[in-house]
Amino acid sequence: MAIALVILLLAVPVVVQVAWEVRTVRRAGMSDATPVCANCHYPLGGWSSPRCPECGKDIQAIGVRTGPRIQQVGLGVLVVLSSIFVIGPVSWNGIGWVLDKKESETEMFFSSESLSALRVRVVSAYQWSRFPPKNNLQTSVEVKYVNNAVLTFGHDEPIPEKAQLRHAFINAGVAKSNTEVVHEHVEILASILRDFRTAESGNPYQPLVRLQSPIGPFMYMHRGGYWSTHMPSEIAPFLAIAIVFVAMYLGLREVRRRSQCGWRMPLVGEWAKQKE
Repeated sequence: MAIALVILLLAVPVVVQVAWEVRTVRRAGMSDATPVCANCHYPLGGWSSPRCPECGKDIQAIGVRTGPRIQQVGLGVLVVLSSIFVIGPVSWNGIGWVLDKKESETEMFFSSESLSALRVRVVSAYQWSRFPPKNNLQTSVEVKYVNNAVLTFGHDEPIPEKAQLRHAFINAGVAKSNTEVVHEHVEILASILRDFRTAESGNPYQPLVRLQSPIGPFMYMHRGGYWSTHMPSEIAPFLAIAIVFVAMYLGLREVRRRSQCGWRMPLVGEWAKQKE
C-alpha cells in the first residue's frame, strides 16, 4: 500500500502537466492539422501576412504550436495503474520464483530389535535454491551402543568399510558371539551410509523416506527439526520496487513527450491558407 502511494505521488506532476496541456489544446483548438500562433494560440489560416492578427507577433520568428493526441492522457493513466497493479505483482512473484530457497534440518532416531541398547541418530541438512542452482544434502550419523560410540560419520568423511564397522561394534561392547547380529547391522548401516553419500547427485529425499519404515533390525523412533521455504526478503522487495519505478518512469516519460504541445516553424504561405 505504501509503495502504491509513493508511485501515485510521483506520478502527480506528470499528470498535472498532461492535464494542463490538454486544457491548453482544447481551449485553442490546436492539433497537428491545425497549428496556432506560438504566442497567443490564435489559429492559423486566412491571414494576410505572417504577422498574427491577434497579438501582432511574426510567426516566422516565434514559430507555431501544434497540439498532441488527447488519447495519450488515457495512456498515462494506464501506465500508472499497470505499474502498480500489474508490473509490481508480476515482478514480485517472478523474482520470488527465481530467488526461491528451501532449507531443512532433520534429526532422526532409531533403535534395534535385536540390540536394545543400540541407538542411531541421523542429522540431515538439506539446502535447495533455483538461482544459483543448489541441491545439497549433508548428513551425519552417530551410532552408540549403551553409551559407547560405535560410529560418527560426517558428510565430508569417507564411507567406512564393513570391517571397520564390525570392529567398532565389538569395541563398543557388542558380544563377539553375536556374529550374525553384528553382520546384519553392519550390512544395513553400510547401505544407509551409501544412500546418503549418493543422495547429493540424486534424490535427496530417498534415504530419508527409506529410513521412516523398518529396515532390517532398525526401527524408526521419532524425528525433529524444521523445514522452511523462503525467498531472500532483503533482495526481492527492492528489485521488484526498482522494476516498477523504472517501468513507470519510462512509460510516463514517453507519455509526457507525446502529450506535450509541439513547436515548429511555419511553412511558407501556411498562414494564408483557408481552414477547411
